[in-house]
Amino acid sequence: MAFDIFLCCAKKDYIKLPYTLKAIQDNVPGYENIYICTPTKIDLGVQDGTIQYYLDKYILDVNPLLWKHRPSWVYQQFLKLFQKVSKNDFYVTIDTDNIVNRTLPFFTEENKPIWYSSVPHNHVQYFSFQEKMFGFGRVFEHSFVADMNFFSKYMVNEMLESHGYTVESFIKKSQEIINSTCYPAEPEIYGGYMHKFHPGFYAFKELKTVIRGKPQENPLDTVYTNEEIEGIINSSKSLDYDVITLHSWCVNNSIW
Repeated sequence: MAFDIFLCCAKKDYIKLPYTLKAIQDNVPGYENIYICTPTKIDLGVQDGTIQYYLDKYILDVNPLLWKHRPSWVYQQFLKLFQKVSKNDFYVTIDTDNIVNRTLPFFTEENKPIWYSSVPHNHVQYFSFQEKMFGFGRVFEHSFVADMNFFSKYMVNEMLESHGYTVESFIKKSQEIINSTCYPAEPEIYGGYMHKFHPGFYAFKELKTVIRGKPQENPLDTVYTNEEIEGIINSSKSLDYDVITLHSWCVNNSIW
């Protein structure tokens, strides 16, 4: 089964992107192309015909500041959910603070797509958003959140159209309702829809993740060094983890 990789990268994660990219090339079998979008032009120095670069606004031309809570974070979610540039229907999004630590397949031997889930989430703000947008809240005892998603563009379109939305009308309504008590998580939106309306479409597997994190005040800061990232990767290679997550949290992310 053909699929692509789609990566969104904020400025704070530019330093991590080359490591994320190499880990995908080394450990994710079967993908055809990698699509990368960033808020500003970057040069990774990579010459590879399977990699294509885009600016965020080319993917989704909206003003993020119209979202009233964590606008660049919400914008990045909708970039992943609504992108149309990838060649294949199926595409994997991997957050660029995730380093795939060992071979990670996205189809079973029976060619069933795999949805990975990680640490439990029961964030009421996510389900408040879904209830207002789609009429359903939490529908599954586990979380669909794993800092990676395996989307079908066909199913994303069906999800919107079956509830009377276009991408434009969905975004407009989201701008009206998002605040500090109501905001989205794209894996819960899509995963909840698929579980409710297409149960059994995905095989579910738990993702073994080690999470490291640092807070940061300025969304433009780089809080990891290359030496630190390489040390964490090297020390984790022999451990029983699928993914190494190098988070850096920034609530004030209205600048990018």
